[in-house]
Formats: sequence, structure tokens, C-alpha cells
Amino acid sequence: MPSSGSMVVSAGRTPLPAANLALLDTSVYIENFRLSRIGARKGYAANKLRHLAFDTLIALSARDFGATLITCNREDFAEINKHVALKLIFW
Repeated sequence: MPSSGSMVVSAGRTPLPAANLALLDTSVYIENFRLSRIGARKGYAANKLRHLAFDTLIALSARDFGATLITCNREDFAEINKHVALKLIFW
């Protein structure tokens, strides 16, 4: 992890203070935990839970950047949107 006060630069994006990355990581763990419980309750297989976890990472990244997420995956992102406020467009 970068030292305190450092910036993380990503191509074409505004640098984020390193402290914000720690907050993103915490958010990711919390939301993935919540969604894994939902997946378990719905009887999702391990492979489906893994896909849902990756979709959650995509959703949280879009939310944290204030972006609108455009996807063909209506089933997973509609479920995620029930628990994480997203701006979504289904293609």
C-alpha cells in the first residue's frame, strides 16, 4: 500500500489519495459479504457466487467513480442494485 499522503495514478484518471483506496477495499469486502449471503440464500453454486463477486467489484467501482454502468447482465446487476445504489443502463 502506498505511504500516507501518496497518490495513486491510473491512466486517464484523476489521482486518488491512497487513503481512499483503503476505504474502497473495506467497502468491497462488506458488499461482497452481503451479496455472498444473498447468493447462498438463493442457492447459487460456487461458480455463480464467484461471478457475482466480480460483478460486485465492477458495480462498486462504477458507483465510487460516479459512473453509469452499462451492461447486458440484467439478472446479476439488478440483484446487486437492490443492495447497492447504482446508475444502471441495461443494453
